[in-house]
Amino acid sequence: MKKVFTMLLCFVTIVSICGCKSSNDKAVKESIKVGITMYNEFDPFTEDIRHNIEEYLIEYQTRYGVEISTSVVYSGKNQLLQNDQVQDFIDKDYDVICVNLVDRTDPSVIIEAAKAADKPIIF
Repeated sequence: MKKVFTMLLCFVTIVSICGCKSSNDKAVKESIKVGITMYNEFDPFTEDIRHNIEEYLIEYQTRYGVEISTSVVYSGKNQLLQNDQVQDFIDKDYDVICVNLVDRTDPSVIIEAAKAADKPIIF
């Protein structure tokens, strides 16, 4: 599961980098901002996934010379707070948003916000 999630993050990050264009040409972004929102900071499994993501991003940064900054926030098992966190990442123009959903049965608010802002989102 960890490897699949990490590979998916890699794919989205690469697509994000390759798809970023300047106003004059097809320049690659020199920095990427990744927002991560987790449902709970006390779950060992999800914390392990978060650490793996951060380690992979450091490796990716070193390999490709792209500056990557991450911001990790926790929603404390509150879906409304998590929706606000995602919107905050969008408002601050993060390039990729990773979400460990509080309510896996209804991601529609987050999906619609990301779609409206044309931001890639990973669940």
